[in-house]
Amino acid sequence: MNAFNHRLETRGTFFINEIIDPVANVTLSTTPTLITRQRENLGRTRNPGFEIDATARFTSEFSLSVGYQYVDAIVTSFPNATPSLVGLWVAQVPHNVLTFQGRYISPRRINVSVNGRMVGKQYDDDQNMFPLGRFFVLDAMAWRSIGAGVELFTAVENLFNVKYATAATPVTQLGLPIAARFGLRFEFRKR
Repeated sequence: MNAFNHRLETRGTFFINEIIDPVANVTLSTTPTLITRQRENLGRTRNPGFEIDATARFTSEFSLSVGYQYVDAIVTSFPNATPSLVGLWVAQVPHNVLTFQGRYISPRRINVSVNGRMVGKQYDDDQNMFPLGRFFVLDAMAWRSIGAGVELFTAVENLFNVKYATAATPVTQLGLPIAARFGLRFEFRKR
């Protein structure tokens, strides 16, 4: 949908995915010092959800985009092995993800992009025993053309150095800490 003279665009999608025999890491046994898993076909999962996003163009230089996705990914059958997995969340699939991006594009001055991502609760394992906490990460990038197809850029990921778990079975592994990069980009012109 476009509104306000094409300054606001919105989109939405409802979906339901049903996957038969997806491959998953299935827990075979657990002790205090060892978790044994095997990759197996999981039976069936159902993943209903929706996503919506909007982009607002405040000026020709400044825009803001926001997106949200909800998915209720659960195991619906696993008859051959562990029926206790039925009804549990599919591992490493969060129910909620929120993103946003603010962009200032001014080719004569500087271009700036700020991106944020909030990821909701999810589990690292098939038995939903090891939750991965919610987190929010902010990234930023700036670039400027210096002529003849050359851009100077700098970027920072995880700007606030947020510590977030990417795995938790059984040892917690953390995502990327604050990281910066800078350099030159070259665009070779076609003849």
